[in-house]
Parts: sequence; C-alpha cells; structure tokens
Amino acid sequence: MYVVNQPTYPSVNGLKPDFFALSLLIPGLYNGLFPIGLTAVDFGDSRTSGKLRGNAPVMLAKTPGMYKVEACSLTMYHKDYYQGLLPFMGNLGLPQNLGAYEVAFNLQMSFSTPDDPTPTNVQIVGASIGKPTEGYKSGEEALQVKVDLDEPFVLVRNGVIPMAVQNQTYWPTQFTG
Repeated sequence: MYVVNQPTYPSVNGLKPDFFALSLLIPGLYNGLFPIGLTAVDFGDSRTSGKLRGNAPVMLAKTPGMYKVEACSLTMYHKDYYQGLLPFMGNLGLPQNLGAYEVAFNLQMSFSTPDDPTPTNVQIVGASIGKPTEGYKSGEEALQVKVDLDEPFVLVRNGVIPMAVQNQTYWPTQFTG
C-alpha cells in the first residue's frame, strides 16, 4: 500500500512559495537562468474520459480518455521577449531550417522556500511559441508580452506522469519524467 504523508505547515512566521520562489529554466537560454522580467506563468492540464452507459440508467464504465495540456503561457517584459526568448528560439531553429515558433522546448519550474527546502518541480514538455499577444496602454506599467504556448505534450508534476501510456513510443523523446 502506498502511503502519502500529510504536508507539514509551519505554525509561526512560516513562508510558503510565492512568485519570487519560482525558478524557471529553458535549457540554454540565459545560461540556464530565466530572465528576471518574467511576470506570470500559467499552466494547466485535463483529462476527459468517455462514459459508457448503454441503455442503463447509471454509468457502466469509463474509457481512459484523452489528455490535454492547456492554458500554458508566459508573460514577460517586452525587452525579455524581443531580446531574449524570441531570438533564442530563432537561433535554435536555424540549423533545422525552423522558425522561432516551430522550435519545441521544455520548461522546468521549481518552487521552494528557505523553510521548505523540498522543491516542487513542474516540467512542461514539448512547448513552442504559439501566440504572442501585445497590447500597450498609457500608464506606469512597463510594456509586457503574453506568450501563449502551443499545446505541449505533457505536464509532469514532481516526476508523476498524468496518464499511463500503453505504447511508450507516443511519449516525446525528450520526456525525462
């Protein structure tokens, strides 16, 4: 039997991860350090299973369903996009004759704090630039670009894959789980 221990929470002056505890890595970009100008990271995934009902009034069974990574995006300052992510992806694509939006990459995120040194790790495997959105307005805020990522292959949380795959050839070759 697999036992999961209850998480421990500090009782006084405890710190839990906030956005400043996030480290995000795209291998090779900025020598492995992500730009300080990253202002938001959004990601999520889902599984939708089929329901077998026949002529029964209750559900008889479920299918394994379909897995989908959705709503993945990075928001960063204008300069970090135009002088960082975009040219980096463009240069990665040159040897394969690919454009910046066609280059697949992995994002590795880690969250930890000094009082909780065990990191939470999230890996987004097989992402690529899908839709950069720019909208500028008057005000005190610095210019930002939201980069929606084209649907990645899989989101791995702490090394746990979301669904078993019978034929492992479907997993992308760069999956390290």
